[in-house]
Amino acid sequence: MVYSSVIGGQDPKTNKQVAGTEQQMDQAFQNMRALVEQAGGTTKDIGLVWVFLRDKADQPAMIDAWLKMFPHDGDRPARKTIMYDELKGRETLVQIQFIAALGAKRRNFEIPGVGHHDPIPMGATLGSRFFSSGIGGYDAKTGEQAETLERQTELAFQNLRALMAQVGGAMDSVAHLTILLRDYHAQDVVTKSLLETFPDKDKRPACHAMALGLPGKNLIQLHAAGVIEEGN
Repeated sequence: MVYSSVIGGQDPKTNKQVAGTEQQMDQAFQNMRALVEQAGGTTKDIGLVWVFLRDKADQPAMIDAWLKMFPHDGDRPARKTIMYDELKGRETLVQIQFIAALGAKRRNFEIPGVGHHDPIPMGATLGSRFFSSGIGGYDAKTGEQAETLERQTELAFQNLRALMAQVGGAMDSVAHLTILLRDYHAQDVVTKSLLETFPDKDKRPACHAMALGLPGKNLIQLHAAGVIEEGN
């Protein structure tokens, strides 16, 4: 396994941020490539990428760099993109963190009826390791997003269960949940669904809830990681 620290768009020769939005995005992804290769792997070994952007207007340039790095639909890492206010006023336009599993075959998975606008899968596996992109409160039958926090939360956990069925793992395979909230007032509602989904305290995933990074009308997103039985 390879876990990165923060990777930015610095020129490795000067250690200064590359000028230009497209150029800095490309450099950040090239730096990610250089790091995983130094560890003995390739970009095909990357299972999860978190991208932190200074400005939403830079997202198209980030997606262009993403598609250069991961051009094949159905063979991409899971991803989360966050508009990160801490970068405002700095030369840094983008920061990346990734997790890789060297030598494992990457596979992509989707939830029927629920997807992403960006070119990212709902979930990715690398051998026995599993990672999800953001799982939100969308109705798989209609493709529509629920309006209330309660319904979005219910649907998000239902969609997590559906994704795990696609991956071939039980809910017990979920080892960690990052729960992104619109604000911390949602905590009680989310905790209720969490306990209903994982009633056995000895088999409950570790969780980190943050009021961070929710786009549009999303009130909750789940990001799951775990281990499944290989061959599923």
